[in-house]
Amino acid sequence: MNWNKFIGLARDSWAAVIPLTLLLLVGGYLVASRAEQSHFVGATTRLDRAIQDFRAGNGSAAIDLFTPLADSGNATAQYWLGEMYLYGSDVQPNASDAISLLTKSASQGYLPAELLLGQTYLNGFYTLQDFTQAKTWLMKAGLAGNPNAQRDLGEIYERGWGVKADPVEAYAWDAIAAARGNVLAQTERNRILKGLAGEDVTKAQARAKELDATINPLSELQMSAKKKS
Repeated sequence: MNWNKFIGLARDSWAAVIPLTLLLLVGGYLVASRAEQSHFVGATTRLDRAIQDFRAGNGSAAIDLFTPLADSGNATAQYWLGEMYLYGSDVQPNASDAISLLTKSASQGYLPAELLLGQTYLNGFYTLQDFTQAKTWLMKAGLAGNPNAQRDLGEIYERGWGVKADPVEAYAWDAIAAARGNVLAQTERNRILKGLAGEDVTKAQARAKELDATINPLSELQMSAKKKS
């Protein structure tokens, strides 16, 4: 047997097989990647259409689109659907389903859901009032930069709702909310400040500065986009 010829044939065969194998692998990856992108684009398109339908007053069509997206874990769809069930917008009100959907959305860090869930527990209009849950979700939204959540936290600490009343902490939350344009917070900040003693004024202003430094700047930049989505 001519071993040199045999080795040459084997080498040539592998030289042909390897590029083909690589081509198949790359092709498979591209197909999978395009399928994933197509699914994402499709979900985004359905979500946009659902929001448009809701804003146009076509609630039933919006629910048909929101529901499968929410079931698949889409935080934005969960928020919108939860809000619809909470307020009874073109659907029979269902506070239990609403709270469940909003909790799923908020648990994924979706800021509007954190805010709405916190305010729902705080006000107790659609579910049992729960200051612990209210503070939990409003704290998340507040630290993400939402001035309405920050104002609510100021009221929680001033009135001692589920926490020890703390005018210094109340001032701090109102101060950072006021700095972000919340008009009511500006009024409350000034009112609380007038009732503080000299040493507490210094503490309150220092606490506001410290608290402001903990706000997530990325969340603040994303906040407007989330509200529109």
